[in-house]
Parts: sequence; structure tokens; C-alpha cells
Amino acid sequence: MEELFFVIKFIDDFQRLISTFITIDNFTKTIAPTIEKALLRSPEYSLPVVTQFFSAYTHPLALDSFQKLLTQIISSAKLSNPTVRTNSVDFFKVLISCSDPADPHNLARVAVPELVSLPNSGKSAGPDHRVALYTMLASVTPTAGVSLPVIQAITTLIAKEPHEVLQRFWQRLWCLMSSSSSERARFQLIRFNSSKEMNSPKIAVRKSFVGLAGSIFTNDQMLLETENGLALAKALLPSFETCLKNVSSNPLNASGGPFEDYVALGVLLDAAISQNSAISVITTTSAKQSFLLWDKAYQKVTSEEDERWLLRAADVALQYFSHDLAKNETLRSQLGHVYVHLAIESLHPEIR
Repeated sequence: MEELFFVIKFIDDFQRLISTFITIDNFTKTIAPTIEKALLRSPEYSLPVVTQFFSAYTHPLALDSFQKLLTQIISSAKLSNPTVRTNSVDFFKVLISCSDPADPHNLARVAVPELVSLPNSGKSAGPDHRVALYTMLASVTPTAGVSLPVIQAITTLIAKEPHEVLQRFWQRLWCLMSSSSSERARFQLIRFNSSKEMNSPKIAVRKSFVGLAGSIFTNDQMLLETENGLALAKALLPSFETCLKNVSSNPLNASGGPFEDYVALGVLLDAAISQNSAISVITTTSAKQSFLLWDKAYQKVTSEEDERWLLRAADVALQYFSHDLAKNETLRSQLGHVYVHLAIESLHPEIR
């Protein structure tokens, strides 16, 4: 414990020394070249130290210095050592804060095109490298000059990227794309790409865009109170209805599983629900069970994302069909079994 105390005190004193005595001239002439050599030769050792240095450095970073360090960060992020990749992300998060106080997003405007260029061109070192790059991208503060390039890149990347990789970053990336000054462009791009790709014959692409569309509405509860949000909902409604039509007729053997139905049920509006036969049949007694209540269908769902949408679909059904549920014990039992299944059988703690 005593040794730990001295280590912490040393780090604290060292950071105060940096923040007080290191000038821009010191950094440019002496420290920056040393940092660049250290990162190039042994990033596994130098990244944590350099991160500590910049967390204490109080001066804005020149663009040329930032670009050199960003190149080394991206290079370190592609290494096979997971600790180095994590440290490169941590370094980026600290470095991006060394911006010009008069223009606090100057470094972000430089970083975003660099972060998306490798995944966009297909020249990344693999999925782990791309995950590191997306994590850096998701840490950038939203602003007009930053958000639009993200929109343009993500709506292209989503058609290429495995669903599971980008899905981890939807919520944060959506926040990054939510700059009010680029709202119209944001919705136009997403509406165009999503409405087209939500019915793509490629399962991975279709699932990715259905998941993106669902996340947009569930992560922003006020979206439908805006003009652009309503326009987006209206544009995507036919695609959601097509998903319901294609999957609900054969949920056991649907190419992408019942995921698309769960998302559609989770986001559709009251009026759409009352008008869509695939959803209204949930509360209708018949020999053929609905896609939501059929145990053979939901028991095949195993991924955390699929189960999360199943849970949301059940919650929406519980709310919108409360009147029918109150009168029908069988229906209540069937819906209750969905919750019991997820609580007991799910392999994911957050779902349970």
C-alpha cells in the first residue's frame, strides 16, 4: 500500500511538472520527436506513458503534430496485441482533447476522415482493427463539421460491415450523427440507404439496416415529434411492413430469423400496428401461432441483439394489447412464457 502511495504521488507530481513547465517550443523541438520514435519502436510500452503525458499537457496541439501522432495511433490499432489496441484507443481519446480553445473541433475534423478511410476502402487489417477505429470514432464529440462525414461513411460501411461489429456502436454513432446543423442531410442519407437496403437480398446487409433503423427510433424518444423524424418514419414504414410480411408468414425458416419482425414490432406506430395484419393477428386465436408468441420461433433466438429486440417487441405488445390481454388468459400465458424464457434460458446477463 505504501509503495502504491509513492507511485501515485510520483505520477501526480510528474503531471504537474508537465502542465507547469513544458512549453510549446519544448514540445515541438524536443519531446515530439522522442514520442514519435518511441511509438514507432515499442508501442506496447510507450503508449500508456505518452497518454499520461498528454493528459497533463496543457497547450493546444498543432495540426501537423496531431496528424503524425494519429498516423501512429491508427498503425498501433492494427497490431495483434489486444492491449496495444486498447491503449491506442485510450491515447486517441486523450489526444483529441488537445484541441485549439478557439476552435475546439479542429482535431476532430482531421481525425474523422482518417478513421473511416481504411474501413471504407477495405484496407483495414481486420475486424479487430476496425473495432478499434470505430471505438475512436464513437468517442468524438458531435459537431457540424464532424457529423456529416460520419453519416456519409457509416451509411456506406453498414452495407459492408458484419452486423455484429457495427451494432456495438450504434447508439454512440447515432449521437455523433445527431448534430442539429446537419440534421436534414443526416435524415436524407439514412432514409435513402435504409429504405433501399432494409429489403436487400443479402441477409447481413438487410439485418444491419433493419437494426440501424430500429436503433434510431428507440434511442431517440423525441424523434417522432420532429418534422424530419416523422418524414423518416413515413419513408421507412413500407420497408418495415415488407419485413413483417416476409418473415411472419414463415418465422421458423426465414432466412434472417425473426429478428426483422421483432424490430418492426418494436418501433411501429399505433396506427401502423392497427392496420398491419401480421401484428394484429398476435391477439387473434387461430391454429397458426404468431411470430412473437410461437415458442419454437423464439427458442431459436440466441444472440444478445436478437434477444434484446425480442424483449422490446414483447414489451410493446404488452403495452398496446393490454385490453386484449386482460380478457384472454391463454394470450397472457403465451406472452408471459416469452419473458420466462428470456429470464431463464438467455445466455446474456443483461437480457436476464
